Amino acid sequence: TETDNRLPAPTGIAVAAGDGDSFRAAVEAAGPGDRIEVPPGEYGNGYFFTGLRGTAGNPIVIAATDPDDPPTFSGGVEGIHLIQPQYVELINLRFSD
Repeated sequence: TETDNRLPAPTGIAVAAGDGDSFRAAVEAAGPGDRIEVPPGEYGNGYFFTGLRGTAGNPIVIAATDPDDPPTFSGGVEGIHLIQPQYVELINLRFSD
């Protein structure tokens, strides 16, 4: 018999609008192939994540659910700080001071 070495299909993780705790929990739980879709809203700042790792063929994606009305990470110096990430994509997110 052959061994199936394929990665599981991406799961997709939903995040509640404007809910920083839900956003943090979703990112912390993310693995290769996951897509975290972030609805419009204000998410504040101070999100630090260490060792977030996707793979070349299955990156972790953090994306706005609506590119025309992206979520905003604002205030402070750092909205999202990734420490030693691998294959993580940030798509259509807004950062402001």
